[in-house]
Amino acid sequence: MENGTAIYNKQEILKGISNHNIDYDWFSAVGKVRLKSPDQNVSVKIYLRIKRDSAIWMVVKKLGIEVARVLITPEEVSIVYRLEKVYEQEKLSTVLDEYNSSIGFTQLQDYLIGNLPTLDPTNFEYRNSENQIVCQTQIEGMLSFLRLNQLNLNIEDVELYNQKNESVKIRYTDYQTINAMAVPFGRKFDLSSMELGELSAHFNLSEIEIDVPKSLKFSIPPHYDKLQFYKPF
Repeated sequence: MENGTAIYNKQEILKGISNHNIDYDWFSAVGKVRLKSPDQNVSVKIYLRIKRDSAIWMVVKKLGIEVARVLITPEEVSIVYRLEKVYEQEKLSTVLDEYNSSIGFTQLQDYLIGNLPTLDPTNFEYRNSENQIVCQTQIEGMLSFLRLNQLNLNIEDVELYNQKNESVKIRYTDYQTINAMAVPFGRKFDLSSMELGELSAHFNLSEIEIDVPKSLKFSIPPHYDKLQFYKPF
């Protein structure tokens, strides 16, 4: 303890970062989401259900009306648009390639849940400050900065930069305890991309449940027309 500030060593900080990740088979939540891009600014309510290594299921509602239902598996992305009575279906690899994304299905699940990919403990520096612990490391080959709360080692901010200096910035807020784990109910993602511009997604989650199996009901009505896949932004 120095001037009332706890001083943590490397092993304690790495354990705090590791404790951030949720160990789960099932994850579900309800939430309000605000999406911003150069072309749109929309707020929706989502129902999110994730089966580890198997499926990501979402229902999107606006003004209480279901507007879309999504099912993502390691192989495929399917989206049903209720109001237009159309659907999209494409290989997940094709969709990720269109966005020049290096992540896969597992990483996509992790980011939605709030988990972080494994960092490189051999390339790790840190410093204790009055309010935060600031760490520099590599995550998935990207230069990364993490800021942890000094009192409880909860992760508050994450910044990742690729070789083109494009970035993803994540802000975690409103930690609550579920199954003896500290879980952030607020997550804000800000993406700065040369191709896509500035994008953001702000999640305010509620009703989070861990390891409670859920239905993943999804079907494509036979009278719906198929759309050719296109990038929405």
